[in-house]
Amino acid sequence: KFAVNSDVFTNEFTVSECGPPAKTSSSKTLNNHIEGELHKIHPDQLLSLLEELEKRGFVIIANLGIHEGYLFKHPLIQETIYSTLLKRDLRNLHLRVAKTIETDLYWLPGDRSEALAFHYAESTTPHNAIPYLINSAKQATQRFANETVVQHYRKAMKLMADQEYTAAKEYYQVQIGIGMALKFTGELEEASQILEDAIEKLSHPSQLSIDEDLKFILLDGLRELADIRTREADLDT
Repeated sequence: KFAVNSDVFTNEFTVSECGPPAKTSSSKTLNNHIEGELHKIHPDQLLSLLEELEKRGFVIIANLGIHEGYLFKHPLIQETIYSTLLKRDLRNLHLRVAKTIETDLYWLPGDRSEALAFHYAESTTPHNAIPYLINSAKQATQRFANETVVQHYRKAMKLMADQEYTAAKEYYQVQIGIGMALKFTGELEEASQILEDAIEKLSHPSQLSIDEDLKFILLDGLRELADIRTREADLDT
C-alpha cells in the first residue's frame, strides 16, 4: 500500500520539490491533470490519499500561488522517496511532469522555463530541455545572475554536444552567452577560450554562408573577446 501511495506522492510533488526550488508549485489542478493522465485515479481518491499523508505528517497544505496545494513537510522525506525509484522510472516521471507543465496555464514564464528545463533534462528526452535552458539563461542575464547563466548555458552546451548539435546557430549563441557570463564572474581565461572557439568556427566561410544571422553572432563574439582583452590588459598594468 505504501508503494502505491509513494508513487502517487512522488508524482504529485516532483514539480515543486524536484524542480527549481524557487517559486515552482504543484497545484491541485496540476495534480489532477497528472493523475488523470497517468494513473486514472479519481480526484476524490487522490485528495483522500493526500489528506492521509497530511495526517501522518508527510505533507503540509500550502498556498501555492492561485491554488492551494501540498508540500513535503521536510526535504528529507522527498529525498528518501525519490531515492527509492529506479532511474528509468525517474526519467519517465520527469518527462510526464514536463509535458503536464507545458499544458498548464498557471505558471509565470520564468518559473515555467526553469521547471521545464529541469524536468526535460532529467527525462528520457533531455534534448527537449535545450530551448528552455537557453530561455532561462537569458532571463537570468536580465537579473545579472551570471552564475545561474553559466549553469544553464553549460547544461545546454553539454546537451547540444551529446545531440551533435554543435554546428547550429543556437550553439554559437550559447557559447557567446556563456563567454559573456564568465567574463562578468571574473573567469576571463575560460571565457576567452570559449569565445575563441566560437569565433574560429563562425569565421569559416562555409558557416557564414549558411545563415546571415551568424554574422551578427560573430560580431557579438568579437566584441566580447575584445572587452576581455581590455580587462586583461588593465589587470596587467
